[in-house]
Amino acid sequence: MVVPIDTDLDRVTWRVADFDESGPRVTAVPVGYVKSVRPQTVNPTMPSEWWPDPLLSYLTDFSVPRSEAQPLWIDVHATAETPPGKYVGQLVVGAQNAQSKTIDIEVEVYDFALPTEQHLKTIWGMSEGNYAKYYGDRYDDAFAWKYFDMFLDHRLAVTDLYRSRPNGVKGEDSAYHLASVEALKRLEARGSGWWNLGYVLAPKWALKDNAFGVDTYDEYLEKCVAMLKADLARVEAANWPKDRVGIYFLDETSNFEALGKAARAMKEAFPNIPLMTTGYDRSYGLDDGLVSKYMDIWVPLTPRYHADQAKILEGRKLGKQAWWYICVGPRERRSLNWFVQYPAIRSRLLMGVAARKYNVDGFLYYRVAGWNNNEQPITGGPYTEWIPKYHQTLPDGDGMIICAGPDGPLSTVRLENIRDGIEDYEYYWVLDDLIARAEKGPLTDEGREALDTAKALQAVPESLLTDVNQYSENPVDLMETRESLARAIEGLQKALGAG
Repeated sequence: MVVPIDTDLDRVTWRVADFDESGPRVTAVPVGYVKSVRPQTVNPTMPSEWWPDPLLSYLTDFSVPRSEAQPLWIDVHATAETPPGKYVGQLVVGAQNAQSKTIDIEVEVYDFALPTEQHLKTIWGMSEGNYAKYYGDRYDDAFAWKYFDMFLDHRLAVTDLYRSRPNGVKGEDSAYHLASVEALKRLEARGSGWWNLGYVLAPKWALKDNAFGVDTYDEYLEKCVAMLKADLARVEAANWPKDRVGIYFLDETSNFEALGKAARAMKEAFPNIPLMTTGYDRSYGLDDGLVSKYMDIWVPLTPRYHADQAKILEGRKLGKQAWWYICVGPRERRSLNWFVQYPAIRSRLLMGVAARKYNVDGFLYYRVAGWNNNEQPITGGPYTEWIPKYHQTLPDGDGMIICAGPDGPLSTVRLENIRDGIEDYEYYWVLDDLIARAEKGPLTDEGREALDTAKALQAVPESLLTDVNQYSENPVDLMETRESLARAIEGLQKALGAG
């Protein structure tokens, strides 16, 4: 945090220095601000109309009035090849009218690596049209991959939820730069955790304005099958993992007759592809209707998942899955969501320990770049002209977890916390994997002690998160849990001789 003491600071600059070249990559970028439009706060007394969110990686300097403070976001990245141990470097901050100040940064790299594969399956609304309109002819394949790589760097699956025309045609296919065997192989090599063959529309939208050139819903479903088969051929040619592909259906529908009809048609055409919906059916496979029979993946809102846990468990015994999602809701005072004005740690808790606690099969979010109210990328800062609302009636930050920068995507404070939460989830996955291996034995006395320690940490502490409305926002509680997991992983890994 850069805080002027005696005078305004002009043209503040910064640099990270003296970290060993073989150590982690440490960077610092200014945090930008957006002006509240439709604030959703947890406190009725909102402290400011300006809120921190975009990370302005393109800025090379900034000025700070004496009455204000300006944060820098420190990011630490270690690869599987980074030697474990402690590293010390410096953050050097100076200004045109003030002497430089230096603070030490100490980083510890643990003696294990997170897997490339994403074990928390996710699906996101990632329409390329939202990005392309800001860059004109600059938006080519290489530019598109700036976006895809950012998502992958943050452990998000790269696919589009609402891909209603999966034909690879620019202007029609919302993921047209990914509609090739080569692109799919590239995603799979980076660990992308899910691929959506396409989105099956409800009758109202499938027949609107004769968009698909058909007169009946049955004809639309036939045409949809043909499009999906073409994409499935690409998926199979890329040797895409069979447990990481699905088809999405009738978004948030109550038209269960149409949902069941569409599900039957798709299951007959694609018997081995999981079918997914956020439709308001709550059977989870437990009744005799078409939806129960043919649908595979239910995706309720997080509060509904919490309320329906008993039915979800029964559905899993039949081979059904239950993911969960958030959107404009929930938005109660204690809800886990990532509106701009919500504490950023909620993003992390939702994607990490909450997903672990509830044993969700995956996570869905409807849009990452709902930029409808912005006409151009962010170019200034730290106080930006970026409008943080996607829709007139939606809270700030809903449907928007990245921003458009002058030369590509900009991360946000919320996206960084989403990534950290997914990494928390991966810590638990690594721990579970080591426990499963260790239980096959044999182990020394030291190994059995390490195993007991690890097993005691498999459950999320009640003091950290009891349920989706009861949790700690103290970062110390979260970091203590993460460090305990890391030490247990290292201990068990050593006991297995894998260190």
